[in-house]
Amino acid sequence: MRNVAIAAVVAIASAAPWWWTQREPIADYLLGHGYGDAATGYGPTGLGERFFERLLTVLGAVGPVWLGLALFIAGAAAVQVRRRHERPHWRSALRSGPAVVWFTVGAGAAALMSTANIGMYFELPLIVLAVSGLATLAAGLPPTTRRRVGAAATVLAIVSLTLSAFETGGKRDFSDPADLVQSAFFVGLANFQRPVVDADPRFGSSDNSIRRAAMDDWWDTNLAVLRGVDAAVPEEQIVVTVCGSGPLVSANTLALASEVDGRLRDGETHWLRTSAPPEEMQVQMQPWVEGLRRVLVIVDSPAEPFPGETTVDQCHATARELGWSPAATVELPDGGAADVLIHPAR
Repeated sequence: MRNVAIAAVVAIASAAPWWWTQREPIADYLLGHGYGDAATGYGPTGLGERFFERLLTVLGAVGPVWLGLALFIAGAAAVQVRRRHERPHWRSALRSGPAVVWFTVGAGAAALMSTANIGMYFELPLIVLAVSGLATLAAGLPPTTRRRVGAAATVLAIVSLTLSAFETGGKRDFSDPADLVQSAFFVGLANFQRPVVDADPRFGSSDNSIRRAAMDDWWDTNLAVLRGVDAAVPEEQIVVTVCGSGPLVSANTLALASEVDGRLRDGETHWLRTSAPPEEMQVQMQPWVEGLRRVLVIVDSPAEPFPGETTVDQCHATARELGWSPAATVELPDGGAADVLIHPAR
C-alpha cells in the first residue's frame, strides 16, 4: 500500500499542472457530460439502464467465450481459497498486488455507474486491468488447473486471431452461422459503431470499397464545411464555434480535419451545447473573442449518437436575434445540413 501511495503522489504531482491549467474545461465536461444534461444520446439514464448498457459493452469488447474463461478462473480461485481452510488476514490481503488491481477496477466501475452518461468504450481500460488481475488469480491455481487454463487461453487466442483474419468489417448477420461463431469471440466493429452506420449505411458494408467511398464522402463533407469557413472570413486567426453535433460532422471532426488539412489557419474550435441556457448561448455567439473573429457553424443532424443535438432551433433563433447571417450550407450524408454563419460586426 505504501508503494501505491507513493505512486499516487507521483501521479498527482505529474498531472497537477495540466489539471490546474485545464480546470475549467475539465469541470465543464465532467459536470455537463458526466452528471448534467449534456450527456445527450448516451444519457442521462437510470442506474438500471446504465448497468445493462455497460454489461453489453463489456460482452461486446470481451466476447462471451473469453468472459466464460474469466468467470472460470475467478470461480476456480475462489474454490482454491476455500479448500485451503485458511483465510488470509484482511490487512495482508489489502497489501497484495491483486487487491490493488481489483480495487482499481471496482472503483472505476463504481465511478462510471455514478455518472448520468452511458457512454462507449469507457470500460476498456478497466477491462485491461481486470485481465492482469485474472492472470494473478490463475497463477495461484493448482498446477494441473493452471496448465489447463493456459492451454485453453492459448487455443482461444489462436481461434480469435484466425477468425479476425476473416472479419469483413461489416454489420453482423446473426442468421449466418459464421457470424454467430465470430460473435462468440468478439463483436464486429460495425456493431460497435452503430450510430455511424445508422448515419451512413455504407459504413456497415462488408465491401471495403463501399466503406472507403463512405469514408471519403465523410472526409470531403468536413472539408467542405471548412472551405465554407475559409471563404467566409479573411482573418488569419479565427474562432470556430460549432452548435449541434452528429456522428459524421461535429466540433471534434472539424477540429481533426482542420489539423490534418491545415485549413483553419491557427484557429480554435469550440462546441456549444444546444441545451445551453440562452444567456450562455448568447455569450458563446458574440462575434469577437479577445480580438479574434468568430465563425458560427450550426450542424443539424438527424442521426445518433447525439439525438439531443438534433434540435438546433434555439441555435438558429439566437443567431438570428444576434444578427448572424448564413454564408454557406453543406449537405450532410445523413440527410442533415451544416450552416456556416458570419456576423457583420467589425
